[in-house]
Amino acid sequence: MIAVTSLLAFIVSVLVLALRPVYGFCIYLVALFGYSQSLTVPLGTIDFNLGRIVILAVLAKAIFGRGLLRSFKWNWMDTGILACYLGHVLALTQTVPARVFLEREGGTFFDTVMVYLAARLIIRTRNDWMTVIKGFACVGIPVALMAMYQSKTGHNPVRFMEQHFGFGHVTNPNAKSEMRMGLYRASVTLGGSIILGLFFAGIAPLALALWSRSSWPRPVVLIVFGLLVVGACSSMSSGPLFAIVVVLVLLVAFPFRRFWPILVVALVADMVFVEVFSNRHFYHVLTGLALNPQTAYYRIGLVEEALGGGMTGHWLAGYGYVGIGPGTDDTNFHWLHKDFVNIYVGKLARYGLLGLVPYLFVNFLYYRRLVQAAKRARVKADKWMIWCLMAVLVGWNVAMMTVAALGQVSTLLYIFIAVANNMPAFVTRRAPARAKSPAPSRSRGHRRSWRPHPHLSYG
Repeated sequence: MIAVTSLLAFIVSVLVLALRPVYGFCIYLVALFGYSQSLTVPLGTIDFNLGRIVILAVLAKAIFGRGLLRSFKWNWMDTGILACYLGHVLALTQTVPARVFLEREGGTFFDTVMVYLAARLIIRTRNDWMTVIKGFACVGIPVALMAMYQSKTGHNPVRFMEQHFGFGHVTNPNAKSEMRMGLYRASVTLGGSIILGLFFAGIAPLALALWSRSSWPRPVVLIVFGLLVVGACSSMSSGPLFAIVVVLVLLVAFPFRRFWPILVVALVADMVFVEVFSNRHFYHVLTGLALNPQTAYYRIGLVEEALGGGMTGHWLAGYGYVGIGPGTDDTNFHWLHKDFVNIYVGKLARYGLLGLVPYLFVNFLYYRRLVQAAKRARVKADKWMIWCLMAVLVGWNVAMMTVAALGQVSTLLYIFIAVANNMPAFVTRRAPARAKSPAPSRSRGHRRSWRPHPHLSYG
């Protein structure tokens, strides 16, 4: 599969360079989510997957494209993204040999920072964002159909690729997926059911942002949304399904968005009521919503162990590459809960506060940018577009207290952060007005000359 991956990388990169930047970015999305990123091309000691190769072409197109880099202005979000990456690297210098973290964090740089920068440069207008959402739908629908098939039969139609996986992934090509409630947990090209579920939980609500636009008929938008939601359900994973429920509640609440402080107060009051008048904590009550209560209690135990003494002596830089998965080393890590099914605990355990604090700062900033955009928006369609992205991020933030952002979902998160950062410009940028030449003078034999005013901009 090395030859196949190399050929695809070449073809896709040529397409990216030949098309407009936003269409090239959509091609990148198809490559990222439509093809397994565990299939790699080894270059020395580093493995490059299809996404990491193609993003080089996407970023080159963005940097050398006409006017894209010139209009870029650095802001606090960009600083926060860079601080997240440097915080990881600084923490790992205290816990992991340099050769190990340079290889791994080099790949992370391709998957996160470079993708964020490309999205920041390319997705600059509401029309760009609508085009990208259509790109998500174009890759999401076939993946959803394959996920439905796998959920029903237990057979992954692209499982033949798994025997060629890199990154230390070892699989059994003859094994069927895990079953829950009579259905198998689909993974398809995403490499895991949780990753698949979070992917669809992220892009399905975005399809509804097309509802107020005239590009797609509303029946088509509803069909696309329904297929993507079924794709999320095919994961049979509690975290993504919980995210979908949260997102749907928020979308239904759009007409009542001005009353969000009342909702927050009511939610806090409910939690306090359960804490005071119940014989268990409020988060224990939520285990009743999980598809598997045992895994829900595991997640509670993970948080309690992390905050109950598990980080003693390691608060600043964490433990390094510990936990479960390829490349982990638990020699000096003795937690009972080693599967970091919580993105916040995972960052704290591996990178300490050096990794967690910048990430929380970025979380605060992208909500702040969305609030700024909502205040500037004057058109209801723009407000709905902002609300859809905000609902996705809230749903993900809730879900990621019970799951981790792995694989392509981590990359997708950085795309959403870049879009949130650009969102205030989406709703304020207007097409440049065209000046009209004044009517010619009515006097015979004389025609008044017209020159543009030096202080006006004309398209």
